[in-house]
Amino acid sequence: MKKILLTSFAVFVLLLVSLSVAFAQNTAQSAPDVIKSSTGLSFAPSQDDTFLGQNHSYSVTFRGNGETIVSVRVKLGNSTDTPLKELNLRVPKVQASGIYVFQIFKARQCIRYERAEYDPEIRSYPSPVCAEYQEPDYYNDFYYNAKYKKADYEYKNDTLTIKLPSPIDVGKSGAIFIYFRAVGYAKKDFWGAYNYTFETLQAEEMINSLHIGLSTDSDLYMKGVKGEVNYRFNDVSPTVMKLGVGGGETGIANSAFDSYISQIGSGQVYKSTSNLMPLESYKVEGAYAKSRGALYGKEIFIGIISFLAVTALIVIAIVVIFKMLRKSRTDVKKEENLDLKEKPVTTSSNGKMFVVITLTGFIVSLLMAVYTVLVLIFVVVISRSVDYSYQGLISIVLVIISIMIYLLLILTPGILIGVKKGVGWGLGAVVSIVLWLIFWIATIFLCFFLFGNSAAIFNIIQPLGRVAY
Repeated sequence: MKKILLTSFAVFVLLLVSLSVAFAQNTAQSAPDVIKSSTGLSFAPSQDDTFLGQNHSYSVTFRGNGETIVSVRVKLGNSTDTPLKELNLRVPKVQASGIYVFQIFKARQCIRYERAEYDPEIRSYPSPVCAEYQEPDYYNDFYYNAKYKKADYEYKNDTLTIKLPSPIDVGKSGAIFIYFRAVGYAKKDFWGAYNYTFETLQAEEMINSLHIGLSTDSDLYMKGVKGEVNYRFNDVSPTVMKLGVGGGETGIANSAFDSYISQIGSGQVYKSTSNLMPLESYKVEGAYAKSRGALYGKEIFIGIISFLAVTALIVIAIVVIFKMLRKSRTDVKKEENLDLKEKPVTTSSNGKMFVVITLTGFIVSLLMAVYTVLVLIFVVVISRSVDYSYQGLISIVLVIISIMIYLLLILTPGILIGVKKGVGWGLGAVVSIVLWLIFWIATIFLCFFLFGNSAAIFNIIQPLGRVAY
């Protein structure tokens, strides 16, 4: 009985070991690192989703003379059954000039090294030797030690036909770089600003993802920018002209150009979209100018007209109220049968006091607005010049002082007028100041609405802070 049990246990263990070995062999054969082809040769699987279409990235720089510099990086795959030798792109609505086109060649990556044997003669291991390479992934935005080869092209009407120096094989991917200038994307308006409408290139196949970075020259202002960025794409035409000359079949390397190519798609204003159908394009609209006054000229003009209109309405209201007071004087005189010499003095006095408290409210509220602007400039100055550990204490002191000043400006005129002319006129002065403050607050919100965001207003204060600093 014991022998039967031991024999059964031994058979069971052997079966478990056999199943484990078979499972391990099956797992090794199904590993995705290497795939066996029908010819017996091994190759690494492609990481490129070539069937998804192209990926486009743009860096667009607007210049002060209305010219636009465009840098484009196109990543594409060959999902056809023949090598891809040329690419057709359409440039809508503008005439491109100074065109340069380069095909980008990324280095292969080693995915498996040969096993190194210890060499007793050198008492060390020899340098590793790559046993298997992986085809470069051009859909990856990282570019390092890439090479560039200038491509021939034909630009006729609105179609740019690019002849690739090295055809892209079936199922493989590639990338090209396009540089050109154009006049027509931006047009100057009445205020001196340039209104631009940038439209992307149109491809004959689907564009899976599209990224656009918009920038200007360093001395220009751009609408819609919430903060300063470090992306400044200067004119790289001298480097472009030298690039691609020589280098044999794969072109030449340029580390500075690697960095430039990798940053394409970044800018002061960033836009993106996806899933564009063949011959579809994407438009981006905006404005830039040499000064904020020109950039927001229309909004400033509307703001001034609105301010003058509100001021005119206030003046008209004062005149109407003054006439009503004069009319009430005549009615009171008839009802109470008062002396004609005393009543005009009282009515005239009331009208003058109404004008006085109205002007008092305007002047005091204007002083409060000016003080608020000075406080904002002071905050910008201390944020740049005072150590961070002291900024909190300074801010608390500034808030306390500001509250005291605001209360002093609001209450003092009311108290002084109330003591001399009566409590009613004193309260009227306080109400006048509050109403004028509401007017200024409404004006500020109107400016925010016209300028599009609060950062546009704050950007006007920042240069003042730098001057003060």
